[in-house]
Amino acid sequence: MLKLRYLFENYELAKNALKNWEHDDEGLDEMLSMFRISSNAIYPYMDKGALCYLRLSPEVEKREENLLGELEYIEYLRQNGYPAHKPLKAKNGKTLLEISTPRGDYYASAFQGVFGTQIEDTDCSEDVIFAYGKALGFMHRLSQNYKPRTKVWSYKDVLDTINTSLVVNHAPKYIMEENKSVCGALSVLSATKENFGLVHYDFETDNVFYDDRTGSCAVIDFEDGMYNWYAADFVKAFDSLADSLMGARLESAKQIFIKGYGTERPFAKENEQLMPLIRRFCELYKYSRLIRVIDETFPNEIDWMTALKLKLKKDISEYERSVYRRKREEAML
Repeated sequence: MLKLRYLFENYELAKNALKNWEHDDEGLDEMLSMFRISSNAIYPYMDKGALCYLRLSPEVEKREENLLGELEYIEYLRQNGYPAHKPLKAKNGKTLLEISTPRGDYYASAFQGVFGTQIEDTDCSEDVIFAYGKALGFMHRLSQNYKPRTKVWSYKDVLDTINTSLVVNHAPKYIMEENKSVCGALSVLSATKENFGLVHYDFETDNVFYDDRTGSCAVIDFEDGMYNWYAADFVKAFDSLADSLMGARLESAKQIFIKGYGTERPFAKENEQLMPLIRRFCELYKYSRLIRVIDETFPNEIDWMTALKLKLKKDISEYERSVYRRKREEAML
């Protein structure tokens, strides 16, 4: 999530940015009003009647090499038949622009919308979940042989940002111990071509679209990609499914997902063994970003901002309690 100061709509910025891309002027204001802002500001628009999305990101919040690497990876996937959303070239032929504004400098890119329904909005039938898993297997199979010109960051780089955030924001001692423990455990893991590569890292049910006409999935939002163990994408997918399913149905969905995955690439049992540790990494990374987000105060704070901070603080407290309890239990063994 972006820092709170960036969670405001900016139609003027969006319109100025869109001057760099072909777009339909008719109905533009209505389309832009359906924006959403989290890790980026996303503004929908139409081009020749086709749905597209403008993505705006403050430069201070992003790494240029990650954005360039993301676009390069998407192009590689698409060239190999993978159903990833299409980056759109600006009028100057580039897919990533730098735009200067009174509010600071921004990165801008645009993408064509994809067909289908977000997995989270489907009935999560066997066919849907099978296609969901198959899409991940296809991606990992292509990732195995990917040789980038611009390399995005790795889990080691992420660990550095986590440590910085924990120190700057004065994380509790037991969280610092958790960070040390996760770093140590990851450092001794074996990283091979079969278990490690460029992962999506946000392969959740809102970023994967099921098209019932073709029985296949299209995938968006590769920005969080990093070099990590492939188990990270399973953690993200399974935890996302757990938001909609539970009990026996959730366990069944996981097995169907793995079956779909296996049609593209063997599912190694090692993934199941790695997932608990990788989940700790994911949760620690999320925590480090949340404490960074709320580390801002504003005079005359707007109601929605106060409510959001309270929600994020609740998430932070829940994570701290879970780590504290686990550390106590480990100490008692």
